[in-house]
Amino acid sequence: MLYEELLKSFNQELKDIHLRISSPMEEANLVIALCTLSLVKFQKAVEKYGFQNIDKEISFFKSVKVIPMQYLIYNTELRSCELNMPKGGKLLQIQFLETLEEKINKFFNKHKEFLVYLELEHTLLDKYYYTRKYLNKIQSIKTYPYFKDPKFNTSHDTLLARIHGFELFSKYIIQRKFKIEHTINNFIEKKLVWSGSYAG
Repeated sequence: MLYEELLKSFNQELKDIHLRISSPMEEANLVIALCTLSLVKFQKAVEKYGFQNIDKEISFFKSVKVIPMQYLIYNTELRSCELNMPKGGKLLQIQFLETLEEKINKFFNKHKEFLVYLELEHTLLDKYYYTRKYLNKIQSIKTYPYFKDPKFNTSHDTLLARIHGFELFSKYIIQRKFKIEHTINNFIEKKLVWSGSYAG
């Protein structure tokens, strides 16, 4: 119950930030801080109270901890994207975003076996993927960070959060590209109208 209450509080604060802040960068900074603080709270709660049984542990690492983790990953990627966005022109910005799309697609291809497991809603391997007991006992593709706290990580909880976070980031990139392309199209249309008026 404690973990659900902490998650409910996190979701409410996340919603408040989204409604209050209009700047994507400012929102990203606030959400990153919120996610970090929330994960610290979850970590302390897990160390103090643990879990009643394996099902509760699986549920936490699969459905609870993953929420602040995925928003931490998403907003970190968003902030990095905006900070590194080329300032030299709209076409360069589109190329930059397409490069990020390629990296995301490579990540998904690298983990397609696990993605299929998720998409088919399988649960057979959940006890291996989402309990701490098997953190270092099953073969999994190593992902950053290389060190994981054995009291607060499983073999696949971070990977699950990265998948969800990159799904959100992929949608952001598509929207960002659309806005840039819309700006380019508007500029071309205005230029054509201006040229036509001048020619007449």
